[in-house]
Amino acid sequence: MKNKKRTGHKKTTENQKVKKTVKGKKPVFIGVVLIIVIIIFAQLLYWYVIPRVNVDLKTVYHEATGGAGTGGSINVNSKYINIGTESLNNFKITLSIRDSTRSLLATKTHEESLISPGAEHELKLVTNGNCYEKFYIELEVKFRAADSDYYEKYSYETYEDAMNIGFEDSIFDWGF
Repeated sequence: MKNKKRTGHKKTTENQKVKKTVKGKKPVFIGVVLIIVIIIFAQLLYWYVIPRVNVDLKTVYHEATGGAGTGGSINVNSKYINIGTESLNNFKITLSIRDSTRSLLATKTHEESLISPGAEHELKLVTNGNCYEKFYIELEVKFRAADSDYYEKYSYETYEDAMNIGFEDSIFDWGF
């Protein structure tokens, strides 16, 4: 008979193995969940609590040609969205289209007494003009929010062979 040496190894069950692997990954899992909660909380603070004035302006220029070189239709749509946490008071927006000689083709003004956070509106302006010509689009925005007056004027320029162009701007200010 051979002498068998006994080693000090214990028999482990499957449950014991699983517990060891889960125990090592638990702090990592808690850390990941904590980071996700912090990111979500910061986003909620930014979008709903921290006072800020933030207006997105999206303007789209489109021209449609007429038949036999008789000109066409010039369409300009300007959408303004209050994505801030402050309400906008006495909001006034003026949209103008000028031809290549800077002569005024059309202008339109829209006024709102109050624009709440999250609200969006659109201003449309249509006029006749010679297609394939350079045009100048002017956008003038004036309002009061968070005890401050805001005034911005934007000037966009199209080029002769443009049929569709989009322009984006933003008015941003922290409320404190």
